[in-house]
Amino acid sequence: MNKIEICKTCSEKHFDKAQGIVCGLTKAKPTFEATCPDYKKSEQTEKLISKVPVRPNRQRANIAMLLVWIVLAFEVILLISNYMQFSLLDGVADGKEITMDEATANDGRVQFISLVYLLVFIASGITFIMWFRRAYFNLGQKVNHLSQTDGWAAGAWFVPFINLYRPYQMMKELYIETKEYLIKTGATVSEKFTTGSLGIWWTLWIISGIIGQVVFRLSMRAETIDEMLFMTTLEMAENIIAIPLAIVTVKMIKDYSDVEELLQDKQEINLLRERA
Repeated sequence: MNKIEICKTCSEKHFDKAQGIVCGLTKAKPTFEATCPDYKKSEQTEKLISKVPVRPNRQRANIAMLLVWIVLAFEVILLISNYMQFSLLDGVADGKEITMDEATANDGRVQFISLVYLLVFIASGITFIMWFRRAYFNLGQKVNHLSQTDGWAAGAWFVPFINLYRPYQMMKELYIETKEYLIKTGATVSEKFTTGSLGIWWTLWIISGIIGQVVFRLSMRAETIDEMLFMTTLEMAENIIAIPLAIVTVKMIKDYSDVEELLQDKQEINLLRERA
């Protein structure tokens, strides 16, 4: 590192119109060899170094994407299972008789797949929120004017009514603020890194959630064949919506994760310069 770079982080630096950055004590260009005996780290530099470093988030992103893909696979399996149930119920509605073994086999299949799916879905939700919170935390180490704390990146998903809009607002903020920060620091950000897919992601998530709530309530009281047919139809609609939702979610995580690494690279360079 050259002498001027060291002087930039010193509290004794001075700017001279003719010479540029000079020593505030000697009013001349630095002449020290390896270290300056009068060096004092500036308050601004101390604040930068005292900040918690950007934490690695690529592994969390990879795990979150993997589990979303697994959820997608189970959505396809559920769609097939629900269609089989729909066909069975539709046959009953048309007067076709089914055996007790057929009914038991259908119920056992649906319950088993639904249970495994629920466990995978919960695991996927946990890993997604862990990734999202870490991403918001990391950006907070670079940008001081974020609208929320990283705690809200996790908590907002569980608060009624707030969970209808705040996670989307924070995700959009994540994209916009990260891109603006990187551009200001001279990093090259792909033009494809935009918030365009976020609206689709959140719309599909809300629709899926509404259908899921309706299905859950119907499952508590559905008794007639017509009610069970309607409930199964809604379940298939939810499965179909969940497929593009999973694909968009994976794309969103990957796109941001690729850009987030630029925050880490920039931070490492800055810290090396400040500590020299």
